[in-house]
Amino acid sequence: DNPNPWLSVYASGLFNDHFDPILAFEAPVAKVADPMLAGLACETLVVAATGLLLVLMRERLGFGPRLASAAFAFLLLNRATINAIGYPIHPTTWAILPITGLFLSQALRSTWLELTSLLLLFSCKEEFPFVGIMVAAIHFYRRESRTGAVVAILSLGWIIFAFFVRPELVGAVTPHAERQLRLLAHPAATFARAVGGFPWYPLLLSLLPLVPLAAWLRVSGARSNAMWLLCTVPPLVIRFVNGAFENHY
Repeated sequence: DNPNPWLSVYASGLFNDHFDPILAFEAPVAKVADPMLAGLACETLVVAATGLLLVLMRERLGFGPRLASAAFAFLLLNRATINAIGYPIHPTTWAILPITGLFLSQALRSTWLELTSLLLLFSCKEEFPFVGIMVAAIHFYRRESRTGAVVAILSLGWIIFAFFVRPELVGAVTPHAERQLRLLAHPAATFARAVGGFPWYPLLLSLLPLVPLAAWLRVSGARSNAMWLLCTVPPLVIRFVNGAFENHY
């Protein structure tokens, strides 16, 4: 009878905290099994499917066995993924699959994979449509105006629904956005607090395996899509501003 069986401590409606319709995929399982066990099972499958996606796409990506193994290990065994799994039944963890699909779509030049990945990513939490805004900007910069326009419309439409229409449908929602804006109203104090509390060492340790990869790309002259790293800016800024890194992110 709890309005939110996956976040019972809040005793709030399912979509009154975050907007994460990705839970719809889990809801049928939760009707016939314990919601907690259903959530853990679905989360495990999503994370495992991310590794499986790399394996299935290995040949199309041109990955040799060693490179594929390294990518698999880095993606699933890095500190961030392990910490996220330790904070169970959280759709932000589930975002690992669609965001991996998003980056794979650029390597494979698949618009349908890109749009599907973006919609799944948006459904994990209301902050991810801002990733879509960055994706649209990159497409416009590359003069891919048609794809950029589609992504921009999807992203803005999702933002409008999540932040303005949703409260009208479900009632009062947790004011996550208002908290961000209050913090940004005092940028100096917010920046000082964030810098002082940010776990720099774990972050640098997590990124250390990317150093030889970057060196290899530079030396070999291989084509890099480094511009797509801009897609990570919105969620990182949100984490940085509100100090969410103090928890499990």
